[in-house]
Amino acid sequence: MEQLIKNFPENLLQALEIAAKNPLKNKYPKFSNVVICGMGGSGIGSKLVSKRINYTG
Repeated sequence: MEQLIKNFPENLLQALEIAAKNPLKNKYPKFSNVVICGMGGSGIGSKLVSKRINYTG
């Protein structure tokens, strides 16, 4: 578990690199709601996304 926590920043960078290589195309209709599911520690992703979307600074 400790190693997973230590690797977390690198995992985030890898996820950003993957996302940058695969941008969403505009062929999707506009959406106003997103559901992210997870239990226990798996729910942290939804909290990170929520904080980022609602960040006003």
